[in-house]
Amino acid sequence: MDTIQIKNEIHQFVDIGDERILRMLYAMITEYNKSSNQKTRTYTKAEFINDIKEAEQQIESGDFQVIEDFEEEAEQWK
Repeated sequence: MDTIQIKNEIHQFVDIGDERILRMLYAMITEYNKSSNQKTRTYTKAEFINDIKEAEQQIESGDFQVIEDFEEEAEQWK
């Protein structure tokens, strides 16, 4: 899936998403922006591919959070 397809699918999720998914997406984006000290970011294709490879390595090593854990954490934000 290329960047344009990913953006289109994310836009569809936002357009049809319920409040719960919108809050989760907002929380993830906000946290990412805080941790990276930037408001917006433009990725090069190489950076995007590198980020995906890093994410795949994290998944393979078990370094991830399952959605159920994230949902429990998000409940505490209310």
